[in-house]
Amino acid sequence: MTITLSLTDYQELFEEAEQSDEITCQSKDCETIWQYPQKLGQGHNRVIQLSTGIEILIQDYTCYKHLVLTKDTCKVPLEIGFQLSGARQTTSYGCLGAGHSFLFGNLEPKAIVELPASQQLFHITFAIPLQTFITLIPESFKSMPLELKRILEKNENLPYFHSGVTAASMQLALHQILHCPYQGAIKQMYLESKVHELIALKLAQIIETAEALASQAKLSPEDIERIHHAREILIRNFSSPPSLIALARQVGLNDYKLKRGFRQVFGTTVFGYLHAYRMEQARQLLARGDMSVTGVAAAVGYVTRGHFAAAFRKQFGINPSAYLIEH
Repeated sequence: MTITLSLTDYQELFEEAEQSDEITCQSKDCETIWQYPQKLGQGHNRVIQLSTGIEILIQDYTCYKHLVLTKDTCKVPLEIGFQLSGARQTTSYGCLGAGHSFLFGNLEPKAIVELPASQQLFHITFAIPLQTFITLIPESFKSMPLELKRILEKNENLPYFHSGVTAASMQLALHQILHCPYQGAIKQMYLESKVHELIALKLAQIIETAEALASQAKLSPEDIERIHHAREILIRNFSSPPSLIALARQVGLNDYKLKRGFRQVFGTTVFGYLHAYRMEQARQLLARGDMSVTGVAAAVGYVTRGHFAAAFRKQFGINPSAYLIEH
């Protein structure tokens, strides 16, 4: 069964649930946590307001039924988002899937957003006022893609969207935000530093992608389709992947073109993508709490627990055994 709501109706459900005491809302140290309305699913939303005006939104929820949201065109802040689990489908930006990061916003186009039933959706978003964004990167305008430069320099009402892989350095900073050990003013300073770090990492990724596109010949639609097919093969066989040469043969490209094109399309190397995907699958399995570290290591393709533990620690900044205990 599918439930269709306007974005306004969706937001009003939260307000109604809070007023009727159906859900609890807790506020402390510029942070607010409220539960997901029981009519729609289970989970929670968490908002942290930073002194710079940046807002951190952490959403972790599961919808009982397939939910379709309709949104009208509107002016919004620039947002940097990280999908940690599950996938949302949008008519404006396509699939926002786990393991990917996004910079989008300014002018939000009219769109339909689909939230699947019975699937954990876990994503972190930074809402950044335009002037705050500009003060953070005044020297970087010349390296930006043209569409983003026009928004930042001229405040033009243009939509913007960039998608890339959530790199290991990004995942480490996200883990540190989710497990911030401080309170009060120190917590604000710590979170601001991590948000700034993630903004810098995302902008570096955008600039690298733009420079690669400018310096390399454009890929044909057929090449792009083959590269997407290569990614699908990696995902299906992530625990026992083919070699680069074997993968290239399967999709009808030579290994050089696959390597170059994969980085151009996804912003990372073939096996950089595979490694990030493996680690994310491992994190989700550990978070479920029904498998041992050794079992998770084997499930994602590691022969020895030690090699897996080292890779996980490098990716997330924590030992898998400690992560298992935390969750």
